[in-house]
Amino acid sequence: MNGASQARSVRYLAQRDPARGGVICLTSQIPIQPRPPAETRAASTRPHVPAGLGDCFLISFFQSGTEKHVLIDCGVYQGTPNSTATMQAIARHIRQTTRSLDLVVATHEHWDHLSGFQQAQDIFDQIAIKQVWLPWTEDPVNPQAAKLRQERSLALNTLRAAVQLMPEDMAFQSQTVRGLLDFFGEPVHSSIGVSPAGSLAALSGSTTRQALDYLASRPEATVSYCQPGEPPLGLAGLQGVRFFVLGPPTSKALLKKSEPGKKARKGMGFLTRQR
Repeated sequence: MNGASQARSVRYLAQRDPARGGVICLTSQIPIQPRPPAETRAASTRPHVPAGLGDCFLISFFQSGTEKHVLIDCGVYQGTPNSTATMQAIARHIRQTTRSLDLVVATHEHWDHLSGFQQAQDIFDQIAIKQVWLPWTEDPVNPQAAKLRQERSLALNTLRAAVQLMPEDMAFQSQTVRGLLDFFGEPVHSSIGVSPAGSLAALSGSTTRQALDYLASRPEATVSYCQPGEPPLGLAGLQGVRFFVLGPPTSKALLKKSEPGKKARKGMGFLTRQR
């Protein structure tokens, strides 16, 4: 991939719906050069790994004999054949490219953007991460963010439990709910657990929450929580490159735009009764 196509890939990512989560847009005032020819560096193998439907951008910058490596998301859509093997192969390719990532950006909490940090965690453990940028909605000291996470957790646990209770004549609705849950982790198990508070909670495998917690807890990384409207961000030692945070919005009115209206909620009566 040449430098121009790398930049276009990041801009395409930034044009996706900002209401879904944190989105990063990168602009560059300098040419983004392809990797130097093999004779100027140690020889290595760069296999092409088909990722399927998902997002994973490894962007390498070369300036004045130095390298900067930025990873934006790393995931594949739930249900992709051999997804774990695919993400492990991609992580090995990243490790083969560099043993140190200057920046990892997790744009938002969807499995097709984060699964690799769970499916290939043992490989990412072998790669140093200097900085992690997460959306402000993940900030542990932000009261509004904490409320949003609590509400989402309750909604997801309710859905995971409710889908197990749906009768056979609700197969279509069950499949729809399972498709929604696919964005947040591995398929729910057939068993249901009860939380200490007494509410139903379906047991599940790896989740997007675990992937975000993994990045936030990397001991060597400086973690930042990004908000739209702030001045453009940059990386130390990287000239002429700026990062713009496009979302999610901090306005409560705008955040509610993603919630279903009254008409949409009429079809959710069954799920409401399970809460």
